[in-house]
This record gives sequence, structure tokens and C-alpha cells, in this order.
Amino acid sequence: KTSLIRRLVDGSFTGDTRPTLGLDLEAGRLRIDPDQVAPGSRLRPLLPAAGLEIAFWEIGGREHRDAPRGQRIDGVLLCYDSNDRSSFHRAATVLCNCRLDQHRLAAQAESVLRQRPTERRVPVLLCGTKADAGDRPAVSSEEVAAFLEAHSMRDATVTSAAEASGLPETLHLLAAGILEASQEHSEASAAAEAWASAAGAAA
Repeated sequence: KTSLIRRLVDGSFTGDTRPTLGLDLEAGRLRIDPDQVAPGSRLRPLLPAAGLEIAFWEIGGREHRDAPRGQRIDGVLLCYDSNDRSSFHRAATVLCNCRLDQHRLAAQAESVLRQRPTERRVPVLLCGTKADAGDRPAVSSEEVAAFLEAHSMRDATVTSAAEASGLPETLHLLAAGILEASQEHSEASAAAEAWASAAGAAA
């Protein structure tokens, strides 16, 4: 994951990165500008004129960490080693932990506000890494499709940080998912406010 983020952020590649321990809040940061996105892509109509800045956090592959207090996770790049079946199977556990965290935070907000806030959907992109490392991936495209269906996910990519393959697609799909979720949340919040105002007037 570290190599993937470095390639995305500054185009560099180092094959001897050390495993990430705990939570790295400074894994990388980049900006996507409209002129970097193809006109017909899913991201282009969603992207603000000023572009979108993405800050990456990285969590150690075998660890579970909550987001820092007061900071929101807008999207998840769920990575697995495409040449390691055990890594692919662990992805389901990581995803479940992430979703449980989101529900727990929503419940905490409800107890503080004494009303249920409109819950923000956190888009998840399944990302196979190290596509260059083997002649044949250990995880088939059929298994990836089954994972997406089982977990109500939309997108998956396969990447190679060493060969810089699949990176623009991965970044743009993740950004599109984040912006779509933000738009949905804004619309749902506005609808909820309108309903509350109408209910108050009727009372």
C-alpha cells in the first residue's frame, strides 16, 4: 500500500518499503484538477472547478484502528495482494470492521444530538496490488465480482505500483465515489430538514 500511495502522490517507486505499523496520517496528499480527467469519465461532471484534494491515511495491513477523534473518513481504498489469497480473504474482515466503525460513530452522534443524523455513506474501492509480481493472479476476476456483490460494492481495480498500471483509474474511481456519496448526503440532509420543518409547521 505504501508503494501504491507513493506512486500516486509523486510518481516515485521504492520496492523495499517497510510494513506500516499503526496508523499513518501523513501517508500522502494530492490534488485532482479537471484538466487531468477525461471528459467522458464518471468523475468529470462531479469534480469541482477548483479540483479535489485527497489526503491518504494508511493503516497497517493486519491492524484495526479507528479514525482520529473529530476527523472523518470520506472513502476507503481496500487493498489486497493480488498474488496472495489470504490477503484477499482478510479484506472482508477489514471491510466489516470499517463499516461497524461507521455505524458506531453514527450511534454516538445520535446519543449526543438526541436525534439520528443523516448517515454519510463511505464508498469503498477494492484494489488488487502487485499485479506485476506473478504470471497469473491468485484471485480470479470471478472471485472479485462475487466479493463486490456480496458486500454491495460497485468498483474494483488491479494495480501495479512498480509498473504504474491501473493508477489513474483507481484514483478517479475513488474520487468519483467520494463525490457521489457527498452529493447523496447533501440531498438526504436537505430532504430531512424540509420534512422536519413541514412536520413542525403542521404541529
